[in-house]
Amino acid sequence: MLELQELTIDSLVDLVRLGELTSLVATDTYLARIRHLERRGPTLNSIITVSATDLAEAEAVDGAQQATGLLSGPLHGWLR
Repeated sequence: MLELQELTIDSLVDLVRLGELTSLVATDTYLARIRHLERRGPTLNSIITVSATDLAEAEAVDGAQQATGLLSGPLHGWLR
């Protein structure tokens, strides 16, 4: 699993800009981490709801970037 939890948003966006990471892969990685922590991690109760459309939204952002070559903004792929 890709270790994203120590990266800053700026670092994540830089990886996307360089083509080394997609929003879809980052989102899927974060969702996998949430699932892992829910099963085996500390009981934090910090994630109440995970959107059923997160992966589709990440894929749409990636598609828009691929079509235009532009990021959607400074938080590309991480805010709706």
